[in-house]
Amino acid sequence: MRLEVSPLYKYREIGGEHYLIPVGEAAVKRKDPLQLTDTAAFLWKLLKEGRDEKEAADALTEEFEVDRAGAAEAVDGFIRALLAGEMAFEKGREA
Repeated sequence: MRLEVSPLYKYREIGGEHYLIPVGEAAVKRKDPLQLTDTAAFLWKLLKEGRDEKEAADALTEEFEVDRAGAAEAVDGFIRALLAGEMAFEKGREA
């Protein structure tokens, strides 16, 4: 599955920390920025580039030296959280 990250969340790195900043309508629902782990920030960037789940898991395996099963599980959990929070959508669906 390819995702499209919501334009209502902007990624920022501030003082070495990673954040998703809600803007527009998202800022009405969620006032505070979301702090991301290094892994989540890495995955956000990959998904923003248009990588699919398999490509993201492969890149995660290489970047963080985790096994493929663990990487696939991490990607799946991250994607589910993004979809549930309306921070990303299946490619082709409107935000």
